Amino acid sequence: MLILFVPWKMSLKFINGHLRMMKFWFAWMKPANNTSKKHECHCQQDRVQIRTGQVLEGQDLVILVGVARNTGLSPIEFDERACATSQDEVLAVAAWPKVVLGPKEATELYVVVRRATESFAAIRPSLLDRSEP
Repeated sequence: MLILFVPWKMSLKFINGHLRMMKFWFAWMKPANNTSKKHECHCQQDRVQIRTGQVLEGQDLVILVGVARNTGLSPIEFDERACATSQDEVLAVAAWPKVVLGPKEATELYVVVRRATESFAAIRPSLLDRSEP
């Protein structure tokens, strides 16, 4: 299941573009296993432990890949909405391959977050900034 947190005015073309981008990243990228405190999955659900394992960074988005584990003694249904925040930086959340977790079971968690505009540093200088033709 995939939960998208998108304003009602965004077009279907925009949403489909993000879904295609997510499928591409999830299927083909093999990032380094590096995380920092500023890039961690935060979900507010009882009896669920979240651990961030991978961070995929782009110009506008950060994709956090982690593990959601049921720490309780009975089955639970993981609620992707528990990962939303009041600041609207979380754009999409998906748990895969399952959302119903038995005791001590885990599933992968994918959280797409809007990158703060001041935190992006260009990797490649723009060709438009050159004074040569």
